[in-house]
Formats: sequence, structure tokens, C-alpha cells
Amino acid sequence: MIRLGLRLTLGGGKEAAVRLAVTAAAVALGVGMLLITLAGINALTAQNAPKENEGDLPGLVSCAQLSRTRALGRCAAGAGIASITPNLSGADTSRSQAETVWPAAASPPGASSASRSKR
Repeated sequence: MIRLGLRLTLGGGKEAAVRLAVTAAAVALGVGMLLITLAGINALTAQNAPKENEGDLPGLVSCAQLSRTRALGRCAAGAGIASITPNLSGADTSRSQAETVWPAAASPPGASSASRSKR
């Protein structure tokens, strides 16, 4: 089918061949412009999307409390207080934080000595 179309087009003389070349170039240019536009829209969408945990500040949690909620992970060995930033925005349950080991945090001023890390 393609062979027949090319034979008829190119058999029409020089004018038909030029018309085919111009049409092919216009189609290629249009497809290129469409792809560039779609890529630009996707880039702007990704750039302006809110970042995961962007505004979250680390929270301080007692390791005793964290040990009762296994889904949020666990404290580092010997820590009394952990610094955590759980991903709870949008209730994302596709990824578990149960294997996360949170780093030890310095005790805030006024914290009882029972919750300080054991050294």
C-alpha cells in the first residue's frame, strides 16, 4: 500500500515530490512542537508540585511511645528520644515506615531525665 502511494506520488513529477517533502517536513515540525509543549507542561507541573514533607519539622517522640507504634519505625539503639518526620500527608499507605530507624534526638530543655538517652 505504501509502495503504491509512493509510486503514484513520485510518478506525478517534480511538483508532487516537492509537495510530499513539504508535507513531511510540516508533519515533523508539528509533532516536534507538540512534544516540546507536552514536555514543558510536565516540567512546570513537576516544578510547582508540593514536595513531600517539605514543610514538616522533625517531631520529638519518646522511644517508649514509638515502640508501641511499630508502623512508624523504631529508635536507634540506646536512644531515649527520637527525631521523626513521618509521611502522613495524604494518608499515603503505599510505603511502610516500619523498617525505619529514627536518629536519637537531644532532649529538649525541661525534659525529665527518664526520657533522656542512656549513655
